[in-house]
Amino acid sequence: MTVNELKLGDKVIFTVVPQGSYLSANKVYTVEDVSPREIHFRAKSGSGTSETRAMLSCSYVSFHLAPEPVDPARVAWIESILASDTRSTDYELGLFFIAHAVPEETAQEYIAHRTDYLNAL
Repeated sequence: MTVNELKLGDKVIFTVVPQGSYLSANKVYTVEDVSPREIHFRAKSGSGTSETRAMLSCSYVSFHLAPEPVDPARVAWIESILASDTRSTDYELGLFFIAHAVPEETAQEYIAHRTDYLNAL
């Protein structure tokens, strides 16, 4: 992900922050404002901070989108399918979950443990 791809409402985690920044590593920030020169972030609790696009574009700065929490009912649904579907390939299950609004990364995490669900029968 690049700085230019950030948009309002994105939830971001910085693994390496710019030197002299008020941002903290491994903390979730919400993008509150995007301007041609700066991006404004706010932590869940606390005040906001702005960083210039140039500073955020430095090669050593590292960040990614925070994963969306998965609804417990959705988890139960995913697990029930993995525990009962013995015919579909992992690829087919991945496509099925994505088609039903499960984020690809989440689907792959559950599919990686598919045999655990099947063995629990």
